[in-house]
Amino acid sequence: MSASSASLPRVVIVGRPNVGKSSLFNRVVGHRQAIVEDEPGTTRDRLEADVEWLDTRFRLVDTGGFETISENVFGPLILEQIRTAMRTATVVVLLVDARDGLTSSDYDIADEVRKCRKPVIFAANKADNDARELQALAESTGLGFGEPLAISALHNVNVGVLLDDVVAMVADFCPGPHRRLGILVDHLVAGTKEHRLANQVAGPHVMVTGHPFVDVWVGVWPRVMGLAEWPEVPRGMPWKEGLCGALGTDLAGFWPRLRNKVRTYADLRPELVGAVEKLIDFVSVENDEG
Repeated sequence: MSASSASLPRVVIVGRPNVGKSSLFNRVVGHRQAIVEDEPGTTRDRLEADVEWLDTRFRLVDTGGFETISENVFGPLILEQIRTAMRTATVVVLLVDARDGLTSSDYDIADEVRKCRKPVIFAANKADNDARELQALAESTGLGFGEPLAISALHNVNVGVLLDDVVAMVADFCPGPHRRLGILVDHLVAGTKEHRLANQVAGPHVMVTGHPFVDVWVGVWPRVMGLAEWPEVPRGMPWKEGLCGALGTDLAGFWPRLRNKVRTYADLRPELVGAVEKLIDFVSVENDEG
């Protein structure tokens, strides 16, 4: 992700599989970027795109669908991906299915949304007739977010209304003296494109900083995994894939194992800790005089 995109407010779509998150993402983005299939759990990786609506730009994020009871081996990874996306969100769009009604997975995803403490737009998709709209309004209030906005991503019903709500919430977040924005960028080294783009993000209430590593994983000392050094990854190969290939391990399972090995700040390299502390200090200031 470029630093210019990183500076945009982030709007994250969440929900269980097959509620139409990818259809909504594609409708808003304007072209078929996300995979849309009837098979639940098709979207496992996070998809992102820059969007403009009513002269407001934001970064739209489509997450994978999580099921409470599932034989999908990617389930824990998808849930962690959703949590990570929501932690960086300006606004969360919680999507349910007006046609199929609520499931236990809807309630569990709703609990995750509540925990993230971010502004929420609650919408019921596939409400493409009056009966389904009424059904959605009647059933979905049980999640505790009030009445959902009834939409149909497929037929473009009320998608504009949803985007109006997004823009209003993004405007509420606008960085200012009492609400600063901090952005952490990978590989922020003088002379790199990341460094040049970070310098273009202007504003007294926005700070862009970062660490020098090609990936945040490198910010963890390799000794926590019993290694003297991280393996060399050939130039041009995606770093995570190259690392896991060299170690003979799977990509999906390595990050949880690495993360769980980190016990104290001493397990992290000082360049990463220092960048994070700098951001925390910046956004924790209550106002520009204090």
